[in-house]
Amino acid sequence: MLIGTSRAAGVARKRENSFFVANGRGGHTAAGLASTCRRHDVDPPIYLTQLLVNLPVMRIGDLRDWLPGRWKAA
Repeated sequence: MLIGTSRAAGVARKRENSFFVANGRGGHTAAGLASTCRRHDVDPPIYLTQLLVNLPVMRIGDLRDWLPGRWKAA
């Protein structure tokens, strides 16, 4: 079965994105988080690095403080 060029490109793009985030839904989530970081003038790699380093010792009640808008203010 032959598929159109634009459809093939979409499949290839999804496959490429899935390589890094395990599935398409995760890619949308990561893109949304990066977009939120940029909207709050937060550098996404720095934010995610700090979040992942601190996540194992973080209390559930402190998670709101790690939203990109609040994290920058801290």
